[in-house]
Amino acid sequence: MKGKSFIHEKSIKDIAILSAMRCYGIVGLAPVNVVQRVQKVLGWSEASRGVEIAFKGKRILITFHVILSKGINVKEVVHNLIDQTEYSFDKMVGIKPEISVIVEGIKEE
Repeated sequence: MKGKSFIHEKSIKDIAILSAMRCYGIVGLAPVNVVQRVQKVLGWSEASRGVEIAFKGKRILITFHVILSKGINVKEVVHNLIDQTEYSFDKMVGIKPEISVIVEGIKEE
């Protein structure tokens, strides 16, 4: 049986966000652009805030903008986020995205 399957960008963002929220040490996702920053100031909820998705040929590029908990090992949390995201994408959709992590801030809980 031949055919094609498509995954909507929102679904890719949802998987990425779930991966980030499962990682110890990540307390939030930071706004990526001006629109998201204004939405945050106004109190509007934006579920996909903090994750950028790009497509390059058949590859998926994911960039996280994260806020970490104070006192944790930044390198370890970033490594765990990358591992968790790769695992989630492998199990759910069978692909391995390229992942970048930008630490936007450290927050005391």
